[in-house]
Amino acid sequence: MKLFKMLVALFKSVYFNFKVFPIKTAIKLPIIVSHNIKLYNLHARTVLIESQPTFGMIKFGWSQGSTGISGRSEACKWSVDKNSKVIFKGRANLANGISVRCDNGGTIVFGENFICNSNCFFASNRRIEFGKDVLIGWNTNIRDVDGHKVYNVNERGGNILNPPKEIIIGSNVWIAAYVDILKGVTIGDGCVVAYRACVTRRFDKKNCIIGGFPAEVIKANICWER
Repeated sequence: MKLFKMLVALFKSVYFNFKVFPIKTAIKLPIIVSHNIKLYNLHARTVLIESQPTFGMIKFGWSQGSTGISGRSEACKWSVDKNSKVIFKGRANLANGISVRCDNGGTIVFGENFICNSNCFFASNRRIEFGKDVLIGWNTNIRDVDGHKVYNVNERGGNILNPPKEIIIGSNVWIAAYVDILKGVTIGDGCVVAYRACVTRRFDKKNCIIGGFPAEVIKANICWER
């Protein structure tokens, strides 16, 4: 069974790379996907690597995440429409059960040395950007769009009250497990977002612990290590 899964993963990885990249990049197989990834929307030139591509530099679904995580990881899901983009600045490791979705011209930028634990969801209709050395815990949701449009009564089809707004996550940021980061959020470099926080606004100050529902700065002038 293990050999079969590896063969399926190899086939899907070859298909993925040759579908999204030019041949010179695709033959290096820079993205390795798991055997159980579900590809709902896959288009040419919707994935960019802004560094020297090497074999397996981006792993999607290969890791099971941290030992002892409660709940079973689902299959990874990928849906990026032809007008959207996913950009990798360098190496990245996204664990099993992660969903990446970009619609309506949305863009997600994963910074160099991006690491994400299992069962996370990223959804963009505008732009989500991560700096360098970002670490994300399990069961975290980051989305720059609400998912449904809201209008004033009797103005359906008019001005949208809840348009998507970009999310900017700085470098060396640790986002703990069960965190929700919603549209319009900025998180400064060196920050920690605490377990089960719901972040709904900008935090431009660096080196803070951000936590709560809704999130607030709960301690300043901190540093952290992996």
